[in-house]
Amino acid sequence: MAFPGLSRPIAAFAGAAKAHHAKGVLGCGKYGKMGIAGPLRRDHRLTFGHDRISPLTVNEETMPPLPPPVAAFIRAANSFHLDGLLASFADDALVNDQQRQYLGKTEIRRWAGREIVGDKMTMSVTRAVERYGDVVVTANVGGEFDKAASPDPLVLDFYFSLRADKIVQLIILHNRRAY
Repeated sequence: MAFPGLSRPIAAFAGAAKAHHAKGVLGCGKYGKMGIAGPLRRDHRLTFGHDRISPLTVNEETMPPLPPPVAAFIRAANSFHLDGLLASFADDALVNDQQRQYLGKTEIRRWAGREIVGDKMTMSVTRAVERYGDVVVTANVGGEFDKAASPDPLVLDFYFSLRADKIVQLIILHNRRAY
């Protein structure tokens, strides 16, 4: 599909898009130099048809305030930085991802390498709540994994337990809302 008159990056984006709505997360960088407090969530909305593209609408908002290890996990996940992601965990941390358990950094490295970095998983945080010293992050999740059996959007809850500025436990669930 050709998009005459569009700059090359926008035309490439338009040609590569598989849906009418694309999301992106700015997950790394020096935020202070950009004049913002932390990672951004970006929503891009555009429509394709008859070799034309509608005006691009970009909404930006900063993520809710998060404890440093949780923010570091999200930044590293969104930039596919495995070592940065592992640095946010304690050595004997536990991850339970959809009832699959990984104990210690060796197992967490294998899990994150496959499920986050390998699948290019991104998190767009929609809510963050502190409960009794733990942090619950709700995020729209995207990536290059098989989405055939997943709802759209895929919304997951990440339950972080923290000690001494490290993640000691992370439980990831696809919750069904009770209401």
